[in-house]
Amino acid sequence: MDEQIITTKNGRFGFVRVTIPMKVKESMLNWCGQSGLGKAEFFRVSLMLGVILLADQINAKKPLEGFSANE
Repeated sequence: MDEQIITTKNGRFGFVRVTIPMKVKESMLNWCGQSGLGKAEFFRVSLMLGVILLADQINAKKPLEGFSANE
């Protein structure tokens, strides 16, 4: 599959698609609605935070390593 890159005035973005059980999706959409954030913003932030947490827990990244603003 070709990597889809979306370029906007705010920068370059990559596309991620995941499949999750419907019960999980329904819960996530409920939390999204309660958050007051837009759907894309909620899922973008939640994915980024979740990835950092998981990578820390399984020692997949260096302790102070984070997202790089450099492209």
